[in-house]
Amino acid sequence: THPESKTFSLRYMIGFAGGVAIWLGSLLLPSDVRWIAWLVAIAFEAFFFTRPRMIRELVNAGLDDHHLVERQGIFTIIVLGEAFVKVLDDAQGTLLGVEQIAFGIMGVAVLCSLWWLYFSDTAGKLYDVSSNLKATSYSYGHLVLPIALVTFGVAIKKLFAETINYPAAPLTEEYRLALTAAIALFLLAMALVDYGLDDKLTPHSQIKRVYLYLGSAVVIVILGLVVTGVTATQFTGIISVVVIALVAINIYQAISSSEHHVETA
Repeated sequence: THPESKTFSLRYMIGFAGGVAIWLGSLLLPSDVRWIAWLVAIAFEAFFFTRPRMIRELVNAGLDDHHLVERQGIFTIIVLGEAFVKVLDDAQGTLLGVEQIAFGIMGVAVLCSLWWLYFSDTAGKLYDVSSNLKATSYSYGHLVLPIALVTFGVAIKKLFAETINYPAAPLTEEYRLALTAAIALFLLAMALVDYGLDDKLTPHSQIKRVYLYLGSAVVIVILGLVVTGVTATQFTGIISVVVIALVAINIYQAISSSEHHVETA
């Protein structure tokens, strides 16, 4: 019954209704260009709900910050689990050789590295509620994140099929670029999420980690474009080296931060 609450709710209804209208309107388009309307819908909602006025009203209404972080973490682990299933799915009823086993180990290593990077960065931390830009970056980073993980699940399934059907053949370009896009998108998502974290609740400057992830994403894209003529297992192995290196850097930073706190205590 509060007038401000009614106005706030009405704005949310308008924003979501506009997004839904664009999503439904995409059904009228040819299937090969339908994704353009989806991007327009996402852009519309992102712009509508991140306007300064909407942010101010949202802050005044109050957010359950811990609940929001918990929900996003749970959704991420669910999507990660689905990607893990994709790694193992095609192995059922298949006679596995050295190539397939090696690919499976590397695929799981990449997946576990993605899990480590996300949860080690976000566990016990909150986004910066004092900055509209940081809160928005954290929120929409969690839109890119599941897109990246779903893409990874699809790509890894296709690559595993390649190791079964053509174990010694060079990986096809479309599958190579699919895995490249998945990892690059994941690192972009991590950069957005880390940028949104509150520096006061982290043991190190988040902006350094943002640059690390963005730089690593560029490296992944370059590898995906220039590394040709290798098998699915070999390419996955190359990708695994990059993400495992990021995990090693992550662990080193955590240990260094702990030692620094002990020395200053």
